[in-house]
Amino acid sequence: MCLNLVDYAAKIGLTIDHMKLQRILGVSVVPAVAVRGEGVDETIHAVLMMSEEKAWTSTPVRYGQRVEACIEELQRVLQRDLKETPHSIPWRALALLLLEGDLELVEAVRQSGNGEGILEQASAISKQLEEDFGESAGLHIARERHDKGRVIADSVETKVTRKEPFSERLREYIIGEYTGIPIMLGVVLGVLLFTSTVGRILGGFTEGLWSTFASPAIRGLLKALVGNQVLENILAWGLDI
Repeated sequence: MCLNLVDYAAKIGLTIDHMKLQRILGVSVVPAVAVRGEGVDETIHAVLMMSEEKAWTSTPVRYGQRVEACIEELQRVLQRDLKETPHSIPWRALALLLLEGDLELVEAVRQSGNGEGILEQASAISKQLEEDFGESAGLHIARERHDKGRVIADSVETKVTRKEPFSERLREYIIGEYTGIPIMLGVVLGVLLFTSTVGRILGGFTEGLWSTFASPAIRGLLKALVGNQVLENILAWGLDI
């Protein structure tokens, strides 16, 4: 089992005891961050090891008493009337998926020797569950499975209170629906004001330096080289800006 997004879990202050989860489920659990390739090789290795061992050690999810009774009843029918399961899946899994109405497996069973008879019995058992719980068998089984999953998740999760870094809070404000545009306009206005103010200061400072040092030197040089007032002024207009 690949336990993905562990980086996001840590980011929101959630730690997951993957070793405890592994003991509960009975299969290898590999923490991963798939987008960065972390844990991917380990997951593939774990899958290959399981396939080579050819032994399923996973702990099956136990449903409520009424659902378990229906699974066991249909499983007995399957083991009696079928030579083997489609795709070699466990008998319990096949019974459960038929109760949920899995279309692929329903079709696979239908093509077997006594398929229609098996499906009729599966349909009858599903209707019993529907009458007992007031909803389809597939929906009720999924509901119980979700509840079991929530119990397991609660047992392996630990919420850690953490102070959110300033950078994350700032990012939330910047991309926020109501704060993003005002912040963007404020930044643009601030840049314009900064460049305008700094430009005036630098312009005045540069102009003072030019008039104090550069301009007299240029005019003195032109006067020494040209010696003609009119030509000197013409050249100064181009050089002494």
